[in-house]
Amino acid sequence: MNKKRRQEISRIVTQVEEIVVNAKEKLEELQSDIESIRDEESDCYENLPEGIMYSERGEAMEQAVDNLDNAASSIEELINALDCEELIDYLDAASE
Repeated sequence: MNKKRRQEISRIVTQVEEIVVNAKEKLEELQSDIESIRDEESDCYENLPEGIMYSERGEAMEQAVDNLDNAASSIEELINALDCEELIDYLDAASE
């Protein structure tokens, strides 16, 4: 492979790494926001009088907490899936 194509692959690797880092940072911010909302809703639910806690409103609040928890977990899985090592290995091997 000639120098020009190697440089182009190097540029692509750098761009992939930057995209992954930026995406992880944004997703971590969103996850933190979701967790904050979940915690606030959970606190409100836990401070409800027992009668309201078991009412339709209380059950809806509890379900919202569960859904927010699942959303935060899904973002965590997405963050963990953003792994570009294999892609970079292929590109490095191609440029040898």
